[in-house]
Order: sequence, then C-alpha cells, then structure tokens
Amino acid sequence: MKKLFLILVSMLVVFPVMASEDVPSSKIIIYREPAFQGSLVAYNVFINDILCTQLKNNSYYEYDCAPGKYVVRLGNHPNATVNLEVEDGRNYYLRFGLDIGFWEATPELILVDDSFGAQSLERLNMNLEETISASYVTPKNRIGINLGGGFGFNSALDLPIVYDYGKEGTSTLRFGGGFSIGAEYGHEFTKYFDLAVGLDYRLSQMSPMINKMTFNFSRGVVSATPSIIIPIGKIENKHIRIGAGLDVYFANTLNISDKDGAFDYLHDTWHYKSTLGYHVQGIFDVRISDMFSYNFALRLYNVDFKFDTSNMMYPYDDSKLYTPNGAGIDVSTGFFYHF
Repeated sequence: MKKLFLILVSMLVVFPVMASEDVPSSKIIIYREPAFQGSLVAYNVFINDILCTQLKNNSYYEYDCAPGKYVVRLGNHPNATVNLEVEDGRNYYLRFGLDIGFWEATPELILVDDSFGAQSLERLNMNLEETISASYVTPKNRIGINLGGGFGFNSALDLPIVYDYGKEGTSTLRFGGGFSIGAEYGHEFTKYFDLAVGLDYRLSQMSPMINKMTFNFSRGVVSATPSIIIPIGKIENKHIRIGAGLDVYFANTLNISDKDGAFDYLHDTWHYKSTLGYHVQGIFDVRISDMFSYNFALRLYNVDFKFDTSNMMYPYDDSKLYTPNGAGIDVSTGFFYHF
C-alpha cells in the first residue's frame, strides 16, 4: 500500500513537469521597421527550417515557443541567421535590417534588448503577420517586362554621307539589333527547368542618323524559350538560365521618309513576310524575394526576311533589301513579379 502511494505521488509530481516542458512560455519576435528602401519586398522567415511567415515592411511576427534551441533565418541569407538559446518566460526581439549593396540589398537580423524591442513595437504601431500555411510553396509563375538593345551583324543598306566638318562616311541600316521592349511570361516546372514565352517590339534605325531622312525597320517577335537552370551558391536567390528557342517575326516594316520631299520615292513603306527565326540566350537571374526578381540577359539570334509588298517601289532582285538578314546580338534587363 505504501509503495502504491509513493508511485501515485511520483506520477503527480513528474507528469506536470514533463508536460510543462512542451508548453510555450516564451516568444521570439521578429520585427521590421517602416523604411522606403526595399519596402516592396517581403522576406521568408524560417524557424528551425520551418517556413513561418513573410515579413513585410512595417510589420512583426510573434512565435510562441518552449525553452530550447532555435535557429531563426530570413531565406538562405547567411547574415540573416540567428541562433537562440530560449529560456523559460523570456521574450527575444530580432530587428530586421538591410545592408544596401551595389547589386542588391542584403537582409540581416540583429538581436536587441527586450525592452528596446518592446518599445519599438509600441512606438511604431506595426502590423502583426500571420503564420503561413504548411502547404505554401514558392511561386513558380512570373510576368514582367524586358528592355534592351543590340547590334545587327549584317548591313542591308549603306548610304554615303558627309559630316558637317567635311569628312565622308557611311550610314548603315541593319535589320538586326536596335532598341527592344517586350513582355514575358515564364514558369519554373522544376528547380532545373524553365519555359518562357515573350512578345517583343524591336526597332532598328540608320546609324549614324541622316539629317532630314529616315530609314527604320520595325518588327514584332513572339518567342518561346525552354531553359535549364543552374543555381549559384548556397543562398539560392541567384541562378543562370541557358536556353534556345524559336521566334516568329511579324509586322515586319521598313519605313522610308524624306522630310524635305525632294524625292517622291523616298516616301514609302515596305512590308516583309512573317517568318521564323531562332535564338540562344544566357540569363543571370536575381530573386530579391518570393514576389520580385530582376535579370540580365544576352541573346544571340538569326532570321532571314523576304520582301512582300510596298506602296510605291519594288527592290531589285540583287538588292540586299530584298532578302535581308536580321542576325544580331542583344543585351537586356528584365523586372518580374512572381505569383
């Protein structure tokens, strides 16, 4: 009977102590003060390798926890990782900061005094972030714009010119290169494979420009590019995409204009048939958050155009303007939203 009594007493003492070890009695609080720089970017908060929330500008997140060891990090940024030994009944405040560099802003976490952290939250009236669902995955779709320019390899028209200071030269029109602007949609099927579809407008002009005379070649381009993805480093916010694909060129138009009106035949529009081309490209991507990224691209392409109709004139068969080549190389930068 005495043994049974001792067993019951032990159970009453030990069980509550064991249970209390799993009851959250402390808090880890990560907060981000309002700031203009990087305000559009939200950062993933991981605690013990579990995605807990996305920390936005002017917000904070509370993580209830039991005493023990915890690793808090923002994405995979090495400067934004803090190891904590949490004690019973204490609150730990981690302040978000940005280290502004040349290419990007790097986040960092700083452990601050609990009274200073509490005063910051009270003074700034920040928004409380909710815990992310366990089913959350990084967005795989993106949409954005590309801006660029380049150089055409082959000249389609060469006109002699005389500069103001008397020196003779040549003005050249190329059907490749020039200015480009476009929109792009892309999807990452896996960590190592991507498919992008783009719609671009490109414009090439005489170089150097001829006073009071205009020759420019405009075209639309629809492209599809499957690419392999090569991750860079351990942070996983940078990678290289290398791919090749097909292009469809349409609305290919050569506009000719003589502003003085001295030559009637220099008021004309030549249309070229829609045609297929191809390209290879390399892209350096930088993911600044789950929602936003930017890139730098180098594209090498080739296409052959064929004359279709004009308003007034028809080029001679031996003219390079009849079947011009539009090969060239472009560099561009893009800005994207992920969803």
